[in-house]
Amino acid sequence: MDNHVAALVVARPGRLRDGWRALLLATGPIERVSLADDTWTAMCMAGTLNPKLVLVDVEAFGDEARTLFARIKAQQPACRCVALTRDTQRPEEARLAGADAALVKGFPAAGLFETIRRLLQADELSRE
Repeated sequence: MDNHVAALVVARPGRLRDGWRALLLATGPIERVSLADDTWTAMCMAGTLNPKLVLVDVEAFGDEARTLFARIKAQQPACRCVALTRDTQRPEEARLAGADAALVKGFPAAGLFETIRRLLQADELSRE
């Protein structure tokens, strides 16, 4: 697995976003986590930072989250996108909208770690 992984968290400022950032930094392979307050800023940052992983609070941005997933995937197909949702019915919708994975808010840290490991490992395998 790449030892120099950058990530981007797209969420409104607050404790949840700060917590997600801290969890990402605790995963091991992720060395840098940037924060975007809105989808427009996220697109600009994704183009500049070339993150391997993007976490998006889909509840905060609604349809803009779908557009963000589509644009990131078009611009950087290898970037893995994770949708964070409050609704247990939304994970499937998020995957259909272009997210590589979806987690329901309140997930255990181990669930995030496993999801990230799986997504980054899949990326490594696809490059071999």
